[in-house]
Amino acid sequence: SGGVVSNHLHDNVMVGDKLELYPPSGEFTLQAAASTIKPLVFLTAGVGITPAMAMLQESLRNESTAQREVRFIHCVRSKEEQAFYDTVSDLAAKHSNLQQYNCYSKEQGRLNEEKLAEWLPADRDAEVFLLGTQAFMVDMRKALLNLGVPATQLHWEFFGPAASLDV
Repeated sequence: SGGVVSNHLHDNVMVGDKLELYPPSGEFTLQAAASTIKPLVFLTAGVGITPAMAMLQESLRNESTAQREVRFIHCVRSKEEQAFYDTVSDLAAKHSNLQQYNCYSKEQGRLNEEKLAEWLPADRDAEVFLLGTQAFMVDMRKALLNLGVPATQLHWEFFGPAASLDV
């Protein structure tokens, strides 16, 4: 199992081989929301939590964002399958501006607009970062727009080739 690149590296690259690597790139960063004091919302599903963790930790560590209200909403089948549960819980205990919400689809069903409305800041003027499957992000984008979050404040990134979240 594993990805195409991981398997290729494992099977073909030997100790001493030289690789030409490039630094991470892209536009899905906290910089998209750095010039504002609006609340931050990380809305993730499954393994989408992984890139959000670095952003969450940076948002709590960085002086320009450390006092902002932060909502961390994660969707996964069950608590047993949830990555980083203890890490996020520990961060929430240390940072009064961080609120953690979890949606376990086995017990509660999938996250819907009604539940999302309860977990978002009352003032919907927030910067929202979406990470998950395309279907999850399509559904959540639609719900966020219906709930009044400005489209210009929705940020997302795909695991694979870019696609549209328009419905």
